[in-house]
Amino acid sequence: MKNKEIKKLTKDEMKNKINTLKKDLFNFRFRKVNGQLDDTAKVISRYVDVAMLRTNKHSTLENFAKNASIPVINGLTDKSHPCQVLADLITVKEKIGDIENKSYVWFGPANNMLTSWIHAAQIIGFELRICSPKDYSVDNNLVSGFPNIITDLNPNDAAKDCDCII
Repeated sequence: MKNKEIKKLTKDEMKNKINTLKKDLFNFRFRKVNGQLDDTAKVISRYVDVAMLRTNKHSTLENFAKNASIPVINGLTDKSHPCQVLADLITVKEKIGDIENKSYVWFGPANNMLTSWIHAAQIIGFELRICSPKDYSVDNNLVSGFPNIITDLNPNDAAKDCDCII
């Protein structure tokens, strides 16, 4: 699958879940907004109960949330992708059970998905082993103080006895 097809698939899944809740979906493209984003957040807040934003810039999400009077869900930004990690963890729970007492291994560069996996490990407390190329490794400030998050592993050590490879 191409990256564009994957993005459409996750977007379609979110639409399906909203329909399951018997709620209406209002799809709005911000690139077509004439005016300020803070005004748009205030206006949209009058018409909906919750907003989910998928945007390139995390600062756009933060600005929208700051000016909205409704809950704002991060559907995707360049900084994080929490809905995808939540879906991944639900799949893990369905397939192998308990998510808390498992070890997960991330192979690949530091990106928005890894950031969300790190946040999940910080909240839930599961072990997260990170194996990234040196030039694309995670910022140590993001993981310091969390002994359950292990970085700078070689691939063989990282994968040894793990429960889930990401």
